[in-house]
Order: sequence, then C-alpha cells, then structure tokens
Amino acid sequence: MFDRLNWLNKHASICRRARQIGSEFTLEKNRKTLGKETRRIGRKVTQGVFAAPKVAIINSFGSMTHPSQLKNVGNIRHITYPLAALRIAKRKTFYSQNNRGSYDGGANFIGVLGETENTHPKGRGAILVCCWIGQVSDPLPHDAYKCDVPDTLYDFNGSGLHFKNNDPRYFLPFDSKDLILCCVEFDDDQALLKGWSYMRGGIYAFLYEKELFHKYLLRKAVSEIGQLNAECKKGEIKLSVRRGGV
Repeated sequence: MFDRLNWLNKHASICRRARQIGSEFTLEKNRKTLGKETRRIGRKVTQGVFAAPKVAIINSFGSMTHPSQLKNVGNIRHITYPLAALRIAKRKTFYSQNNRGSYDGGANFIGVLGETENTHPKGRGAILVCCWIGQVSDPLPHDAYKCDVPDTLYDFNGSGLHFKNNDPRYFLPFDSKDLILCCVEFDDDQALLKGWSYMRGGIYAFLYEKELFHKYLLRKAVSEIGQLNAECKKGEIKLSVRRGGV
C-alpha cells in the first residue's frame, strides 16, 4: 500500500539536502573568488596603485591647513609693555586690531632662538611666558601663507633654524584658545610699578604720579603679581586670541 506521508517526508529530506549542497557549493565558490580578489588588491596596494592621493585640505574658514601634530611647546614668550601684559592676564585675552590672515593677525611669540634684530614688539617692559598644548605646524618658511587656522601654533623657526628667516617666531592666529599663561615677568620694579598702577587706575594711577608713594604702591603691586603668578603656576589661567581693541 502506498504510504503518502512517508513519501512526502523522504521528498522533503531530499530537497533539504539538495539545497544544503547547493549552498555549500555557492559558499565555496564565493570563498575562492574572495580570496582571489583579496590577493589582487593586496598586490595593487603593495605596488602603490591604491596609495592615497596628496590633497590640500581646506578648513571651514577656507584656509589651507599645513601639516601639524599634537605637541607640548613650553617657554614661548610674548614681549609687550607692562600695562598690556597685565590687561591680557586680567581679561585672559590677547586683542589685536590687525586683519585676519595678516602677518600679525594673532599673537606672536619668541621661540628657542630668542630675539633678533628684526624682533620689533610694539612695547617693552614685560613678558608673558606661555605654554601651548595642541596642534603645532611643521616648521614653515617665512613666506608661508594661509596660516590662520584657529588652535594651531605655527612654527616660523620658533623651534629652531629650519629655514632662512630673519624673524623667527611662533604664531597663534585669531580665535585660538586655551593658551596656558605660565607667568608674567617684568624688566624691573619700575616697569612693574607703572604697569600695575595704571592697570588699577583711579587713586593708584594718581598716587603713581607722586614719587612719595612709590614704595607703598610697589609693595601692593609685588603682592598682587605674586598672587597672579601663583595662579599661573597651577595652570589656572588660559588665554584666547581675539580680533578687536585692547
């Protein structure tokens, strides 16, 4: 007697086995094809066929970015007059009225080569000693352009004599932030006294004009600058660079 149920079960088993064999064949075929393709691509990579093209990367400001890397650059020094130095420390901001993208469109700093004959700060009497932890460009020639990407310290021979450059410096463009102020130095007590008195203004500026009060004012100035530098030592004062008036 024909057993219909038994026949259906055997037929279903045969169909499942056939599909399994077909799947195994397809998988093996795909595996071999993938292996060939992988070896082909590997040869091309080795031969440089797939090497990434060199391109000029443009940032959101429309400026070409120069190669840079994360670094810690200490003891970069900004020379200025005492009143400006104290205002920068108090406001935690460098201000400059120069045009964005110009030679002085930000803040300049002396590097390891120190001052040269062409170092012409707008004022003297005080130095802001700073530290930068962030992106630092590779050394650049003096005529490099489009050096205005914020939060990038540009190395124009600031780190050493790499290119012919009669004005070695580091440069931090507008809209940069988190520049660490390490301390404020003054050429002498008189520079400190004058800068502090006029920064405080009011009665202190008035008393500064009277030599009789200089010792009194100097004691207060030294104490306040000591507190400022103690904050700097803790890394608590970070400066930004902005375009605008002092």
